[in-house]
Amino acid sequence: MNAADVTWSSSGRRSRPALHPGAFALLMSLFFLGLTDVQVIPVLLPAFESGFSVSIAMAGSLVTLYSLAAALSALVVGPLSDRFGRMRFIRAGAGLFALAALLGAMADRFWGLAVARMMAGAAGGIFSTCIVALIADRFTFERRGRAMGWVAGMYSLAAVAGVPTGAFVASAFGWRVIFWGFGLLALLLSLILPRINDPQLYTGLAGPLVPRRFARQQIGQYLNFLKRPIPRRGLWLAIAVVSSTTSLITYLAAWLVDGFGYTMADVAVVFLVTGGAMVVGSVAGGWLADRLGKRFLLAGWSALLAPVLLTVVAIESRGAVMLYCLTGGLLLSLREAPYQAVITELVPAEQRGAYLAMRSTIAKLAIAASALVAGQLFEHLGFVAVAGFAALCSGVALVIAAVRLHLPPEETPDAVTPSTTQMHF
Repeated sequence: MNAADVTWSSSGRRSRPALHPGAFALLMSLFFLGLTDVQVIPVLLPAFESGFSVSIAMAGSLVTLYSLAAALSALVVGPLSDRFGRMRFIRAGAGLFALAALLGAMADRFWGLAVARMMAGAAGGIFSTCIVALIADRFTFERRGRAMGWVAGMYSLAAVAGVPTGAFVASAFGWRVIFWGFGLLALLLSLILPRINDPQLYTGLAGPLVPRRFARQQIGQYLNFLKRPIPRRGLWLAIAVVSSTTSLITYLAAWLVDGFGYTMADVAVVFLVTGGAMVVGSVAGGWLADRLGKRFLLAGWSALLAPVLLTVVAIESRGAVMLYCLTGGLLLSLREAPYQAVITELVPAEQRGAYLAMRSTIAKLAIAASALVAGQLFEHLGFVAVAGFAALCSGVALVIAAVRLHLPPEETPDAVTPSTTQMHF
């Protein structure tokens, strides 16, 4: 690669060439597959309960095992990807995911399925962290919003399309067919993922890898993220963003059923319509972020979201419920792409994998904690209190994004150099 193949971000760091659209599509396919695998498991818990003669609580432990394995693998592999490049770990994660899914499909004991889910979690932690880091590597900050918009859209698309399809297939053909399908698709993707040339991407980290010394250095780096103001504020931003989303989504269905007499079919329609709007909002949010500024829109969408959530006190009809869900879901999705783009710019590129791994782990802890807090609020004070908590978290995100984060000024599209224009899809 010569100097003409390299672009520079506004922060002065070198950015490698943008991904080919075909390569980007394959990475998004793998990302979508991993997200669908995570989100379909709660639908399959009753089948696991009856199929393996275990309690529903025991079946639910599969979610916990998956999350723990994902957090641990991300913490280990994130910094390794900074040292050796992202793609080798993405391919390895895809292969491990395929093996885990196939083992899950063949499991005849619950412990076998549990092991398979832990392997799947390890794989998901690997390729989800590395895919986001690779996209940040390959798209300058000025053009990163639209790429992260597709990343954000995969979350909603998995819920809207992947989970209902998985539930239908499981009811018609059995849950094992789901894992066979995941395994074969992941195996295919692991074989056809492009050979992007990024080994030893950051030469400042060259040299032999000594596990004990590397572990000690990485623990020091994670502690350093907590000491440095900007990375630390980014982690608080992550907590605020995921807490506002988790608290709302977790208890939305219960509010609809308890407060307005919705049936589960009615709830499914609300989630389907809202999820579809969120897919569109995620992609549009990325495009707008590149045009108008990522930190500006991250703060702006958070500022709009907080008062919208508080209008829950005035909702009395089903029409108002749908409008509330659509507006709230759209604002949440519009915020996601600028949030993802901003988070990836808070540390140097050679620390990005490690920082995203730490962000992912802390976000998982925040999801668990916010769901617990929202549960207590819902039980004792109702959904109005849950919406108030989410609005408070959105307000915290607003303050952090508006006044506590310092990013380099973004170039407008007209000011981008000719070599950077290749980063369009």
